[in-house]
Amino acid sequence: MWCNTDDYDGLSAGSTDISVDGQFLDPANEDYHLTVDSPVIDAGTTLDWLHVDYDGDRCPRPSFDIAADEYATAQFFFVPLVLKSYSA
Repeated sequence: MWCNTDDYDGLSAGSTDISVDGQFLDPANEDYHLTVDSPVIDAGTTLDWLHVDYDGDRCPRPSFDIAADEYATAQFFFVPLVLKSYSA
């Protein structure tokens, strides 16, 4: 847990452990989606058995986020199609 008093009780941090603010979107209102600059994006371990995230979205990634929800990096842009007719 981030920012609690006892991250480890009788244990030492492992070499791959991190202790950072996950930068959730709106934790006060229980929205634990990750923000674009979250340090836990792609910081997790790939799990072969994990195919969907908390929202039910597919997780076909080379590297997983340290969160229940995978941050979606895909961006969709809609470009208007403009056709012009030229006559000689």
